[in-house]
Amino acid sequence: MKDNNLESRYHEAEKITSLKQMLKVSAEKYNERPAFLVKKEKGGNYEGIKYKQLKNDVDALGTALLNMGYGGSKIAIIGENCYEWITTYLAVVNGAGVVVPLDKELNQEEIYNLIATAECSAVFFTDTYENIFKGHPINHKVRMKVYGDRTGLSEKLEEEPANEGIINWTSMVARGEALMQQGDSSFIDIEPDPEEMRMLLFSSGTTGNAKGIMLCHKNIASNIIDTRRIVEVTPEDRTLSILPIHHTFENTLGMLLILYSGASAAFCEGLKYVTKNFSEAQATILVGVPLIFESIYNKI
Repeated sequence: MKDNNLESRYHEAEKITSLKQMLKVSAEKYNERPAFLVKKEKGGNYEGIKYKQLKNDVDALGTALLNMGYGGSKIAIIGENCYEWITTYLAVVNGAGVVVPLDKELNQEEIYNLIATAECSAVFFTDTYENIFKGHPINHKVRMKVYGDRTGLSEKLEEEPANEGIINWTSMVARGEALMQQGDSSFIDIEPDPEEMRMLLFSSGTTGNAKGIMLCHKNIASNIIDTRRIVEVTPEDRTLSILPIHHTFENTLGMLLILYSGASAAFCEGLKYVTKNFSEAQATILVGVPLIFESIYNKI
């Protein structure tokens, strides 16, 4: 007789209450495994960034932000999918403040408007957006890079002074590492309230007017757990991050579910490189929308 009990078809999923707890557990269980696959230069080979480095970089960046007085502040992030983007996201939501992910397709006026509406105190951006923020009066500006991340903690970072009011992301991490070595555990000791707002997203929906959407750790954690019960993801799996990382769909399933499962995520270099990057990364999982799958199917 066929078993129609849905419960028997579910996979085991470890309970988590926050993304900070998730990262801590994953870093302990999958310490030496690659969390992300990145490239030192465009068109180069993928190299792994281990879970232990991800945890270190998140803690260091969060420590630096608290040290600079940004605890509880709203912090915007905008730019291409990259390691520094998702690390910044985790540093902010795991204790430094409220993250405000912005659509990289917005024009300058729209970006300025949403930053003002959200009352952001700082913004992290990839160098593509540097000219947009050079003259912006926001308190703190941090430049992220898409290529060239260190792929081992033995590669030491150095703190550098801000240039024209803009500081490099690596300089922030170096500052945080130095503070942690001196015994600063202010960020590490924070235990986020799972039901406190930590993400402020903007979506136009169907009206064309951007509306703020408030989310908390519990919202995202429940989605991760429920999806993991339906879809089996193992530490051997790899995914290719194609969809915009500021979208909750890509962020939750293409990034956070992967980290929860001990798997790896590679960053796609652009839509025209999907097939090439998919092969290079040896991806086993693809998070996408119908257009992505149709495009791949049509090229077979």
